Amino acid sequence: MLPKTLSLLQKVRLQVQDRFLQPKLGDVMERVSEAYRRRHYRHVFRDNEIASVKIHGSTLRVLNLSYGGLRIERPGMNQVQTWLKVHQSIPVELNLLGEVQKTEMVITSIDEESIGFSLDTRSPFSLLFLQRYLSFMDMGLSLKALSKNRVDKLYQSPQWWSYGTERGLVEVHMNADTDTPMPEIHLYLVSGKHFECVSFRASGKITMSIKPRAELATAKKREMLSKALCVLVGMRQIGKSNRLDSHIRIAIAHLASH
Repeated sequence: MLPKTLSLLQKVRLQVQDRFLQPKLGDVMERVSEAYRRRHYRHVFRDNEIASVKIHGSTLRVLNLSYGGLRIERPGMNQVQTWLKVHQSIPVELNLLGEVQKTEMVITSIDEESIGFSLDTRSPFSLLFLQRYLSFMDMGLSLKALSKNRVDKLYQSPQWWSYGTERGLVEVHMNADTDTPMPEIHLYLVSGKHFECVSFRASGKITMSIKPRAELATAKKREMLSKALCVLVGMRQIGKSNRLDSHIRIAIAHLASH
C-alpha cells in the first residue's frame, strides 16, 4: 500500500535521484522531437506485455507510460465503455511487471484505437511506484558506447559492444555475433554497496549474481531481473538492437511465472 503523502526523507531521496540519476532528454533525443518537448519521456512498449491496467473489470494493455501519464488500448465493443469521457477521473489498477498498484487518473484524450490518461507527477504513485521502474528505463535510454580501454578484458573482442552511463552506474555488454539467434548480454548495475550482474545467455537462460558474493533470495532475484529488464527496454527504444526483443519477452515470462 502506498502512503498518501511523502515523508521528508522520501522527498530528499527522490530529489537526489532526480538530480543525479535521471538523464537529460537532450542527451538522448533530438531537440526538435516530440519526446524532447515533453517534460517526462514517454516509454513506448511496442508489442511487449510490460504493463496493463484494469478498469471497471476490463484488462487493457498499456501502450506507453511516463511519470505524467499513460496511453492504453481502447476496450473492445463487447467491454464496458460508459467511463469513456474526457476529463473523467476514474480508479485505475496498474500492473507493471507483475507489481500492482491502484490510483486515480484523468482521461485526457480518446481516439479510435487508444485512450490517454494523466496523473500527478509528484504523487506517491508516480514517485514511489513508477520511479522504481522508469528510472532504470531512463538509464537504458542514456547509455553511451564505451571504448575498449574502459571495459574488462573479457569484452575486448570486436564482437562485444559495450555501453555505460556517465556515472558508471550501469554497464551493458552485448555479443553481436550473428551466428546465434539471440545475443549474449551481460548487465552490471551498482546497487548500494553491491555490484549486481544479470546475464542473458544466447540459449535463453538467465543467470544472476552479486558482488560481494552472497546468497540471493527469490525476492532479490526478481528485483534484479526487473531492473535489468527495464534497462533493456530503455535501450530497445533508442534502437540499440532489435535483437533484444527475445530476451525482453523471456524476462517478462520469467517474472510472470515467479
